[in-house]
Amino acid sequence: MKSKGTIGRLIVTLVAYFGLMALMGRIRGLGGTFVQWSSELGLSASVAKGVGSLCVSLLMVALVVLYAYATGLRSRELGLGLRGAIGRYFEGVVISVAMIGSIVLLGVATGGVRFEGFGRGELGAVEFVALMLLAVLNVREELLFRGWMLADMKSYLPVGVAIAASSVLFGVGHLSNPHVTLLAIVNLSLLGIFWALCFQRTGSLWFVMAMHSFWNFTQSYVVGLPMSGMASRRSLLEFRAVDEGLFATDRFGLEGSFSMTVVVGVAIVVVLLLGARRDRQRR
Repeated sequence: MKSKGTIGRLIVTLVAYFGLMALMGRIRGLGGTFVQWSSELGLSASVAKGVGSLCVSLLMVALVVLYAYATGLRSRELGLGLRGAIGRYFEGVVISVAMIGSIVLLGVATGGVRFEGFGRGELGAVEFVALMLLAVLNVREELLFRGWMLADMKSYLPVGVAIAASSVLFGVGHLSNPHVTLLAIVNLSLLGIFWALCFQRTGSLWFVMAMHSFWNFTQSYVVGLPMSGMASRRSLLEFRAVDEGLFATDRFGLEGSFSMTVVVGVAIVVVLLLGARRDRQRR
């Protein structure tokens, strides 16, 4: 009877997830319509796109938060408590930048990435605005996967199973990205597990949102490599992906490389060991 109830609740979670994704798709479509209307009214394309992206992201965030609250979750369960949030956010920034740096260095050492010099221009106002947009976008993803979904699944599944299931869905959610590969989906699922473990250990979604935001930002605007299959942008440094060998970095970017598998795998082991050490100290 218990297993039937668990399966039923899992089905409800999956239906809710796909329903939220469908609604987000409609909201994204409205954003495209807004950009078109704004352009026709004489607003510059870059400004219209920026405003449209920001509005779309905020609507998506509101949608996930409202659904989470409607299903009984509150700020504490979602990891949105404000106590220590600023400190946790900066910790997340440091960890994320260090991990991307490690993946890049491993890629250079193994021939999967080539350093070609410094960027084509300084990081200016456009990049700063892009960072803010990325932060909002990743608030939505973290609320969806590490916030609502993980909290919901933990209420009827063992914690480890809930972490694994929500993380696999996070990885599979990138199937529509350009140049996606099986290794990329595996790596993104592992990254989801790492972020979920960090969330479970700290109870702070701000911590994980910072890691997610600066994970994307560092790839795009610091090292200039493709991010989840998206084309690279003007960056501080210029690296080129080398599509050869075991540690090759293909058009999907670092997330499609074996270098990421190694670094994220080590990070997961470290978090598990720290958690085990903390549990021993408590006993």
